[in-house]
Amino acid sequence: MQANFFKYQLQFKHPSGTSRGVLTYKDTWFIQLEADSLKGIGECGMFRGLSIDDRDDFEAKLDWACQNINLGLAFLLSNLVEFPSIQFGLEMAFLSLKQEGLL
Repeated sequence: MQANFFKYQLQFKHPSGTSRGVLTYKDTWFIQLEADSLKGIGECGMFRGLSIDDRDDFEAKLDWACQNINLGLAFLLSNLVEFPSIQFGLEMAFLSLKQEGLL
């Protein structure tokens, strides 16, 4: 199995108010898993200034997860406690593969 991630910027149609100001866009990251010819995808929806995992090492930890994808979901989740949005994205990507009938 191989994994990679990519960043995507969502542009809001209408500004959205939060406790820390108004947002007009949101950066998000997608994890893509590939095994054989099947793909699974999951979103790591971290909000800048709001999420607990809004840290300088966020993308480095996401890259680490992709490089170690073959160690299994349980191992990855246990090592990503400080990054709940990456945990969620991984769970979603693995479930997406399962939906495709691979796992």
